[in-house]
Amino acid sequence: MQIYLNRCWRAKTTEGSQAVRLGPRLLDRYRDIFTRLYREDRDLTLRRDGWGFGLGLLGTATLYGGYAWIAAETVLEP
Repeated sequence: MQIYLNRCWRAKTTEGSQAVRLGPRLLDRYRDIFTRLYREDRDLTLRRDGWGFGLGLLGTATLYGGYAWIAAETVLEP
C-alpha cells in the first residue's frame, strides 16, 4: 500500500491512478488515518510518561526521605 501511495504521489502517470483515479482519495485517506493514529499514540505516550515521571519522583522523594529520617534519628538519638 505504501509503495502504491508513493508512486501515486510522485508520478501522476501511474496506470492505477489514471485508470481509476484513486490516487488523491487514497492519499487523503492515508493522511487522515496517519494523523489520527499519530494523535492517539502521542496522547498515550504523554499519559504514560506523565505517570512514569510522577511515580519516579515519588520513589526518589521516598528514598531520600528515608535517608533523611535515618540521619535525623541517628543524630537526634540521645
